[in-house]
Amino acid sequence: MPHAGVEPEFRDDVARVVEAAERAADSWQTSVTDFQPPPVVAFAAAAVRQLAGVGCIAWGGYPQAGDFLQGFPADLMAPSSAHVAAAGRHCAR
Repeated sequence: MPHAGVEPEFRDDVARVVEAAERAADSWQTSVTDFQPPPVVAFAAAAVRQLAGVGCIAWGGYPQAGDFLQGFPADLMAPSSAHVAAAGRHCAR
């Protein structure tokens, strides 16, 4: 269950992020979330890693950004680690 271990105040946000990742996997199109606070990014990244067929990338506008966007490319479209390093943070961290 993707919501196991998620703090109650973040469950709705994590559910929306997981739904965006599932849409990306089903449609083979990249999906991007709104800005999310770090706890949502962390819980959602853990849940998305359990899904097949989709990657997860988190990034913000600048290094001190408090919130991050999350993008979900289909696995075959996922950028290499070099692209991720250039673009921001990888959810697997």
